[in-house]
Amino acid sequence: MGMTKNKVYIALLIVALVIATKVALSWSNAASTVSLCEIALNPKTFDNKTVNIRANLYSYSSGVMHLNGIECSPGSDAWATLEFNSSFLPTGMIRQFLESIRDVKEQGEYKLAEVRVTGRIEDLERDCFSPRFVLYTTQIEQISEISTGKIEDGIK
Repeated sequence: MGMTKNKVYIALLIVALVIATKVALSWSNAASTVSLCEIALNPKTFDNKTVNIRANLYSYSSGVMHLNGIECSPGSDAWATLEFNSSFLPTGMIRQFLESIRDVKEQGEYKLAEVRVTGRIEDLERDCFSPRFVLYTTQIEQISEISTGKIEDGIK
């Protein structure tokens, strides 16, 4: 009876170790949640890493989409171009959201919504006139309603 009890304890210990190892590995591969401002301050730390960012998504009539950190001012260099990773397959509500935010009819207008995005960030090492980073998105979540603005009135 004592020998059987020991085998059960050893088997339970092995199962617990296997589960703990899998959990630890999944945490180490998970996207870290950061702001675009943090990334702009420490670009080498995050370059080519998977990150989770909460940001304002701007869409223009040219089809280009840019992200700017919620806590960053539009005048900061914490901007990223949004590109979609080849594994990104929008469904349902996300597909409708992307169709709607991309539908900017007039040149000089933009659409804006707050989003949470996950993807690989790449530092393009640019200084001015274009986004400093590109985010290859694998997931996107709409947080706020879409609003419309005019570029001549300034980016908000």
